[in-house]
Amino acid sequence: MKAEITAFTFDRDEQVAIEAALLTDKPWYDPGVAAIRRRIKDFHLGLTQYTCCYCQRDLHGEFTMVIDVEHVLPSSEYKPQTFLMWNLSASCKRCNMDIKKNDVSFIQGLGSLEDSSRYKLAHPNFDNPEDHLARFVEQVGRSRIVKYVIHTPDKGRFTYEYFKLRELETSSYDEAQGANRTDPDHADKFESMRARVEELWSATEGR
Repeated sequence: MKAEITAFTFDRDEQVAIEAALLTDKPWYDPGVAAIRRRIKDFHLGLTQYTCCYCQRDLHGEFTMVIDVEHVLPSSEYKPQTFLMWNLSASCKRCNMDIKKNDVSFIQGLGSLEDSSRYKLAHPNFDNPEDHLARFVEQVGRSRIVKYVIHTPDKGRFTYEYFKLRELETSSYDEAQGANRTDPDHADKFESMRARVEELWSATEGR
């Protein structure tokens, strides 16, 4: 577990508010923990350096409404873990609301839920996600190409496929290519971007 997670504590008033919220049907949305939710969100955005804990998308400058506090174990299924810091992180809405939702198929085996081996995906607090999957971006003006390099065949590959990250790669490439056709001055730079992406593709073959 990351040291920052271990060191994080709630004060007595916060603990009382959390205990009261856990007695409700939807503790995360209890008005009594609104300030705690904000503190948790700020903490985890700092921990992920303002990137999504799954797809690693840059969240700097995003409106707070498009950034979610992510429950790795969904609170609808794991209510006692709702406010445990190791079960929380920061994510984009695509990964949280559009893809993962309340799914628990990424959990495996038996034993403590605080064990990295229980999770098929790269856990944002038990793992260093970049050790398993790294996001690279080449950008010229408004055009960008996104490429993910898979470093491990288990968690890296699973995270890449589970969060449909190939879609982000393909979409970024198509958009950049379209922009290139309407702006010939960027042709050389685009080809350089494309070549570097091809190198990254080659680096991941066989993993």
